Amino acid sequence: MKRDILFMCQFFYPEYVSSALLPYQTALGLRKKKMTVDVLCGFPKEYVNQGEEVAKKEIFNGINIIRKKYIQLGRKNFFSRLINYFSFTFVMMMNLYKCRSYKVIVVYSNPPILPIVSIVAKIIFDCKIVFIAYDLYPEIAEKTKTISKNSSISKIMQIINKQLFRRVDKVVALSNEMKKFIVSERQISENKVEVIANWATEDEHICSSLSHEFNQIRKEYDLIVSYFGNMGTAQDIDTILQTIANKKIPKDRIAFLFAGHGNKRGQIRNVIEKNSLSNCYLFEYSRCV
Repeated sequence: MKRDILFMCQFFYPEYVSSALLPYQTALGLRKKKMTVDVLCGFPKEYVNQGEEVAKKEIFNGINIIRKKYIQLGRKNFFSRLINYFSFTFVMMMNLYKCRSYKVIVVYSNPPILPIVSIVAKIIFDCKIVFIAYDLYPEIAEKTKTISKNSSISKIMQIINKQLFRRVDKVVALSNEMKKFIVSERQISENKVEVIANWATEDEHICSSLSHEFNQIRKEYDLIVSYFGNMGTAQDIDTILQTIANKKIPKDRIAFLFAGHGNKRGQIRNVIEKNSLSNCYLFEYSRCV
């Protein structure tokens, strides 16, 4: 008898980035609904606490997690990311046979070529596909000038998209605007696309590890401006940097909080240090799992 759901994603618990936390929270929610949930993901390297031991296989909160090692060259430039993407997707393809045991595969848009594994799995094993669209490729890479519109990578992504959206059973978009774009550009029925905002949550709390320091900041400043999440290529960090370095900002009244990772995190740190911005605070991701 087939198990209910297999999550296929690059990052997962215990990694502390949002692209790991959100799949974990989704998997945990489905597990609480009495579904059988397994995860096939990458073995963590970047986003774990130093010295933390991580098993290749474990059961955590009823979720069976299988972690696979792949080539990880960091995320500093386009070519290292490309090697990471192809290496991880190749390893997932080598584990294709595992998909035969599941009714549904939940596959994520990062890395962008990963959905090809779920496409092959559906053709061979007739399992359903749920595609979580965090980003839309190749458009986002073209808009940020990471690749050109006529590049071979862009054409490969277009082929993958055509095959994926022909066969996908459900697509999860992050906003109504994203849904409209998907329906318009991917030639898929509106009924197949659901909007689930990944920033929505029913629980509001501050991690105990940060609450003391945060309370001190709250007491000191009248206004706190926060930026939490990815600090990568697609984010307009330049506007934020211009704002925090603006000499008209009253540094004794307004604080800026940053938490997250990405290839532009170093830019934020450099501006804070260069301008001696004592009202700016740069944190790592906080794990609340």
